Amino acid sequence: MPKNTTVGFTKADGRNLPVVNDETLNKFLEENLDAEPELRHVKVARSCRSTYFLKAVGFVEVRRDGDICYVKGKVTPEHRVRSPSYSVTCSIHELENKVLEAKCLDCVASEGVCKHVVAFIAWLRWKSEEVAPTSKECYWKKARLSDVGTKVKFVEVATMKRKAPEKSPPIDLDQGEAMYNQPSSSNQNCRSAENSKHPNPEQKEGFFNFLVSKLKENQSNALLLKQVSETTSYSLFHLMIAFKKTELPHNAPKFLKFCRSLMNMKECELIYERTKEQAQCAEWNDMRFGRVTASILWAASRCLTPDGSLANQIAGASSIPDTPAMKRGRELEPDVLANVGRRYNGKVQKRGIKLHPEIPIFGASPDGILKNKVVEVKCPSTYERFKEYFSKDMTEPAPVYKAQVMLQLLMCKKMKGLFCVAEPSFKTTGHVTVVEVALDTIFLKDIMLKALKFWKDNIYPRLYNAIS
Repeated sequence: MPKNTTVGFTKADGRNLPVVNDETLNKFLEENLDAEPELRHVKVARSCRSTYFLKAVGFVEVRRDGDICYVKGKVTPEHRVRSPSYSVTCSIHELENKVLEAKCLDCVASEGVCKHVVAFIAWLRWKSEEVAPTSKECYWKKARLSDVGTKVKFVEVATMKRKAPEKSPPIDLDQGEAMYNQPSSSNQNCRSAENSKHPNPEQKEGFFNFLVSKLKENQSNALLLKQVSETTSYSLFHLMIAFKKTELPHNAPKFLKFCRSLMNMKECELIYERTKEQAQCAEWNDMRFGRVTASILWAASRCLTPDGSLANQIAGASSIPDTPAMKRGRELEPDVLANVGRRYNGKVQKRGIKLHPEIPIFGASPDGILKNKVVEVKCPSTYERFKEYFSKDMTEPAPVYKAQVMLQLLMCKKMKGLFCVAEPSFKTTGHVTVVEVALDTIFLKDIMLKALKFWKDNIYPRLYNAIS
């Protein structure tokens, strides 16, 4: 830890800290929430907890250059408290009440704004509003959090006994009301200082709503969003939370019955419309979590590995890497859909994920709907891969893709679908092979029953155990 201040800097105390108010902090978060990946998650809320930053920040020093105040400090990591502290620096325009620059010099996120920077700015806001103008408390000292494990090696049981709370003196309600109706200026200042130290429920709710709105704007997959509006969500995560609160026997069949009792077609249709941006929509990703979707139906019906990559993918423990083939598909899909639309004299309508109350653990997201048909698009990059999408006689999709289209037909209540595979030379030739597929309930039922068994045996236990 440093023993001397940086050249040109002085030790910080209650008299020389810059003023950082709620507006300054909120503006700083708003500007950086859009740019920094680490701040798009719940870490920003954890870093803003007073129980953390009041103990984590130490060795604070300041320097002023005109209207600009430069502040440096050390921030102790939240978990590895014995590790070296992180050096954080920020510059604040005192007339404009604006954070011009803030960065952490030591962590891997030093190119941008990390959680240590957020904790430091939150500490400045707290201290600049907490102290009186004449306060001489020096902040050039070691952070309390960094002392953990260095002094007290053990605690005797006797010292852990909770002290009885002190009894407050009786209050004269009449006198108290009179004092409230005729407040002195000193009383007002005391209440103002107290309110700044302890935000009221409205301030807490306002900050929480601000944070949630920014996470939603950035289409974040932060776990915080999974806790919001859980009573109205058809996400299996939220349905499982609600299920575990019931007195029903906790098993897979009862959970499925519970989901059927809560879900309705009207809300499923609204989700179908709201999630038409698919992968770009956070709700679309939430609805897929824990469900057997059309694209993996065939794999789920054949899988014999209880804790392999497929189970991890369904349960959200792993993600599918973005490959060049997937990127090609995203780039060509709009052109292929337009090509198919012209061929069938119509416009392909984008839709989201389709759910159904009677089969709550299944979901399907066709690439589009054309009149009374579902449309599924594939864009292979080689002719060898192109052939793998079809049966040997090229009259129907290969089983894995046939199962995908069949579930889409069932969920969307359509009798026919268009399986469209763009040729590798599509960019220059515009050629698309289209195979019409009719709903085959016998083929589909067998696959869905096997996939359902896989879900009950391997996915349900994971979802259930994930909720404490």
